Amino acid sequence: MHHIRAKRFLVPVIAALLLVSALCGPQAWARSIDAKSVILMNFNSGFVHYEQNADEPIAPASLTKILTMYLVFDAVMQGQVSLSDQVTVSKRAAETGGSSMNLTQGEVVTLKELMTGMAVSSGNDACVAVAEFMAGSEEEFVRWMNAKAQALGMNHSYFANPHGLPDDSQITTARDMMTLAASYIRDYPDALATYHSLTQFTHNGVTRRNSNKLLGVCPGIDGLKTGYVASSRCNIICTGMRNGERVIAVVLGAENSEVRLEETTFIMEAGFRAGPRTRYVANASDLPVAQGEQAASAAPAVSTASHEISPARASSQDTMHVSRTVASSSGPLGPYTIQESSWDSEDKALGRVRELEAQGLTAQVVGVDLGSRGVWHRVLLGSFSSRADAESYLNGIAGRYNLSHAFVLDNS
Repeated sequence: MHHIRAKRFLVPVIAALLLVSALCGPQAWARSIDAKSVILMNFNSGFVHYEQNADEPIAPASLTKILTMYLVFDAVMQGQVSLSDQVTVSKRAAETGGSSMNLTQGEVVTLKELMTGMAVSSGNDACVAVAEFMAGSEEEFVRWMNAKAQALGMNHSYFANPHGLPDDSQITTARDMMTLAASYIRDYPDALATYHSLTQFTHNGVTRRNSNKLLGVCPGIDGLKTGYVASSRCNIICTGMRNGERVIAVVLGAENSEVRLEETTFIMEAGFRAGPRTRYVANASDLPVAQGEQAASAAPAVSTASHEISPARASSQDTMHVSRTVASSSGPLGPYTIQESSWDSEDKALGRVRELEAQGLTAQVVGVDLGSRGVWHRVLLGSFSSRADAESYLNGIAGRYNLSHAFVLDNS
């Protein structure tokens, strides 16, 4: 047994393929995601494109295995173990319930095989074998897991085992899972090609298929991990790269695997086509468009996206109601906002934002797809919980900034 001293460290197949192929095309965003909690992020920039109940507690299920693999990679990097190390499978490991890589008691496998078994087969048996090999016991390894989670800033997560099998105390959030995934990919990017992008793995004559059904079907997808327990239903962390931009989506609590597939494909495609600072807003249809030479007539919005702009040199009065930046983003727009103008191109809208910033105002751009009229880009000021607050703010800035043409939008 190899011990390491604990450290404190930071529907039919063809039909399904056709379904995913269709979903990989451009999708309108005019609804919330059919899952308990969601977060979508551009890995390159760290910009959060969308979130939905991202801080809601939920069981991680087999997403837990990413943290287990993280600890192994850390130990390899520190020279404490090698992926070629031989591991003898214990009775306890071989008899672990749930999904497995089909280990048998007493067999000897390499650490790399166990890692593949975790990533592809979602082997709970592999997790126990790894924990015992690394730390001497599951219990000690779990202590390492929680120390690592805290070091990463996963402050709303607790792990009770190395595999994610049901335990009432085991909990996480979509935001914490995003923190884990982004850090893992940043530290060990080769793990995607070596482990997480594999579609199947055979051990002891049994072939297990990767349950991430986007692999090999939706272009650019190369990981990461799915999970299921009854209390959370279907979870996934999905990642992929197109045109040099990596996107990560966390979708937790989908009702079944089909919903998980559909919703994850939907949100990943939204991430791939997003601009560098695109902020998606769900259920914001029927936003009116300003009248005038820069405006189109109002029409139902079938998709919306706002481009959050970094805060300008606004006065304290102005900053009371402006939307927060990605570092402390609170998600979709509030019930009310102020429309300053609407433009037929994003560049024009962003140009207007820069003009407003130069005057000391913070603005954002929301793109609204008007069908045959194309996408119009609205310059918005603030996010308010009530019409009275929005009108009060507008009355305070209209004269000072020559904004008599601006008006309050009802997003509810």
